[in-house]
This record gives sequence, C-alpha cells and structure tokens, in this order.
Amino acid sequence: TMTAVMGPSGCGKTTLLNVVAHRTQARQTGGQVFVNGKPRGRSFKRLVAFVQQDDIFDGKETVRECLEFSRDLRMNFSSIPDSTERQRAADAYTDQALRVLGLQAVADSPIGNEAVRGVSGGQKRRVTLGLGLMSDAQIFLCDEPTTGLSAADALAVVRTLRRLCDVYTVTVVAVIHQPSMQILSLFDNLILLSCEGRCAYNGKVADCQAWFENCGFPFPLHQNPADYLSDLVSPHKGHPAQLAAFYEAHQFPAVQARVAEALRGAQTPSGGRRDSARADADENMPPDGAQVNTDAAPPQRFETEHRATLETFGMSTHMWI
Repeated sequence: TMTAVMGPSGCGKTTLLNVVAHRTQARQTGGQVFVNGKPRGRSFKRLVAFVQQDDIFDGKETVRECLEFSRDLRMNFSSIPDSTERQRAADAYTDQALRVLGLQAVADSPIGNEAVRGVSGGQKRRVTLGLGLMSDAQIFLCDEPTTGLSAADALAVVRTLRRLCDVYTVTVVAVIHQPSMQILSLFDNLILLSCEGRCAYNGKVADCQAWFENCGFPFPLHQNPADYLSDLVSPHKGHPAQLAAFYEAHQFPAVQARVAEALRGAQTPSGGRRDSARADADENMPPDGAQVNTDAAPPQRFETEHRATLETFGMSTHMWI
C-alpha cells in the first residue's frame, strides 16, 4: 500500500518518519514500532529503504552502473549455484527495475552533476528509488520525494512509487508537501498531522472527504482538496485542535482495534524477494457513525503503533500504516 503523510511545515512529518526508521537524534521518544506483529529488531534496517530529499551520486556513473553497484553490494543471489546463471539473474533483476522505474531510455546516460550534463531531476529522483530496490527493501520511507521537482516530474515520481507497490508489493510511506489532487489520488491512505503534531486523520484517501464533511468541514467545489486539507490543520486558517479531538474521539479507537488485531494475527516477515501479497488498508468511520468497525484487516507488512513524545515538537501520534 501507499500512505501519504501530510501536514503544515514544522508539524513533525520528517521527524515522524525518522522515528519510525530509527534514525532520530531526539533526546526523548516513546512507543513501539512493529513489523508484521514483531517489535522492530536488527533485521529492520534490511527491510527498509529510507529515501532522502537530497540525491547524492557520482555524476560520472551511468544510471545502470549506479544500480548495479548498489545491487552487488546489498543483494545476494548465492542461491543460484552456477555463476553464469547467477549473473544473468542479477542482470535481469536490474533490467526489470529499470523498466519499472521508467529509466530504460536513460540507462546508459551519466547521472550528472555540476560539471557533467546528465539526467533530469525527476529521473535522478527515480534513481534514488531504484537504490531501494537494489537492497531488496520491503518498506520505502520517502521524505518529500517530490520537493523541488516540476509538476510533471513530481507526478512521474509518485506514479513510479505506485508501480513499485503494484509490481514488487512493497509498502510505501511518503511525506508529501502540497500535492496535486492527481498525485494524492495515487495513494491508498492518508495520515494528516495538525500544526501541533497531533493526528487529524488516518485512513483511506477515498474516505477523507466524507470524514471531514461529517466533521462539519465540506470541501469547496473549486479548490484542490489537498490544499484545503492543509488549510484545515494550519495554525492560522484552520481548526487543528478541533480536528485532532474529532480523530481521537471517533477514529482513533478503530485504528487501535485494527493494530491490536493485526498484531495478534501477524507473522514474522520472511525477507524474501517480494513474494508477499498486498494487504487491505484499514476502514474508516466518520465521527457521527453509530458503531466503530473493529473487523480485522489482513496483516500488512508494516504496522506502526507509535506514540512519540519529542521535547522539541511535543508530538503524540498513534497511527496505522
């Protein structure tokens, strides 16, 4: 599945991603992160690819060389005894990744830097995603993968993330800043953080409009819904405290129930080459619903039950991804 994390600047989106990825330097954090029902252990780093905003490459390398170098360092094809067949399988894996990333046309072009003309910014960002594939990661945590890109390149990057989900059955969690509706619609789930770092919505993208209308905030007809959501949780234009209270009173119990059920039924990840099926995302219930739906969804590859308290942000969240 693909989950978008949205919120105003400074609300703690990147901090939340760093806490989940176990990369934070915060002095105080609390809570637990579970992977398929098990606490995050030493193998967690092998399951996760953290895609940063900044692209750091050797500009003289070609796209193919960059992916092959990462593959040879991080992937193991030793189960194939014959060396020729092993190399053939490794090359086929790289070729498939280039097709999924939409980079086959520039596979033999240099990546480029200030001194060497290379691929475009959007293509370079897709090379970054490819490095995650070359580690056989099952979870992609992306920190603003569309920042600094044109609208067309941003859409191409998110479409690539969508293909990664569909072809490799990976889980993607991406911090997205001011997405277009076309980009937001490519995601399955949305986590919306208020300016205080509290969760204001955690559910399916397709259900968010009905949720906020039931909260008393109908979507304007001629405004980008993603912009309107950002306004709702901003400190100056919106109602962040009210929406966070709605979430904690009405949606949070359903999220808790689903996380608890998944933790009871989940199994340890195998770490294989992307052979697990996609799981359904959680259902949502608007605040005026008569009941709370606690039916269990099939266990996902990545469940997070996390309450993080950071001295800088004062952030407390509990989410299901």
